[in-house]
Amino acid sequence: MKAEVQMSRRLPNYYREPELLHWSDLPKLVWIAFGVALLIGLVSGAIWIGWKLLDLRVFH
Repeated sequence: MKAEVQMSRRLPNYYREPELLHWSDLPKLVWIAFGVALLIGLVSGAIWIGWKLLDLRVFH
């Protein structure tokens, strides 16, 4: 019988096992970018809602 040939791994185990990844592995810049995008979304959404309420009650 032939011996089984093992294929070489392209990535180390900690990249291959997604359950071993932690949120703390993300760089700080990603968290800052996420926070800025969330803040822009919340502010622009609040402005849009305010404008629609103003448009509904004042301009009509």
